[in-house]
Amino acid sequence: MLMTMLSEDAARTGPDELAQRAGDYREQGYAVVRQVCDAAACAKLIDLFESTVKPYQRPLHRFQSHQPEPHLLDARGRVINPLLGVHRLGGELEGFGAACRALMNAPPLVVMAEALLQAQSGVAESFYFEVSRGTEAHQDLAYLPGVSKMVGAWVALEPVDAGSGAFYVYAGSHRATKVAGFGAAQRGPDPSREYLAEALQAVTAHGYERQVLRLETGDVVFFDGAVVHGSLPSGAPERTRHSLTFHRVPLDALEYLPRR
Repeated sequence: MLMTMLSEDAARTGPDELAQRAGDYREQGYAVVRQVCDAAACAKLIDLFESTVKPYQRPLHRFQSHQPEPHLLDARGRVINPLLGVHRLGGELEGFGAACRALMNAPPLVVMAEALLQAQSGVAESFYFEVSRGTEAHQDLAYLPGVSKMVGAWVALEPVDAGSGAFYVYAGSHRATKVAGFGAAQRGPDPSREYLAEALQAVTAHGYERQVLRLETGDVVFFDGAVVHGSLPSGAPERTRHSLTFHRVPLDALEYLPRR
């Protein structure tokens, strides 16, 4: 299997140059925008997670199950069941939820996402990770019934590389209809194991290269909803991988999504 590690010097850019990444996105299915999120805002979000979310005792919706669950902690006291729907959090967690929303709706991120979507957009879903246990190769559109177009944004709140559980993408895989067309039966909140196996088999058969991204604090990966991607498990147990992921879809597609 082909794999490359992109260097931290690749594609370094500022908020005023966001539109220049559109060509990369359309060709490769993703674009890396460097240091687009303020480092202080990233540090504030991590601090709010540690000070308000981690001590919280009530169940919260989770990335894997899509159901409310209490925190699952590893031996180092880190949350290993990532959060789902952080942009909807309020009440006792309003400070954290508001900080997530502020970052997701920061003008440079919205401008980039809407330039790629070619439509006004809203946040469909969001996730927060403290550590990475690995995510299998998949397409996010498979989890969004009724939605045909989506831009994801994966925000590194701290430095991320293969040792801490890096994001990877099969560059160009969004352009192959066989990869994107798994059929209505496998779309929904819990695509089958057969779907995940077929996704990996398809990108391997097409010879797509798996690119593992090395990111610094404030870097953002924008990715097409049809591109096959995932994340590595942490190779260094002592390291965290604080990151925020969210999906933006055209406003008229929000009505098709389940309410939580």
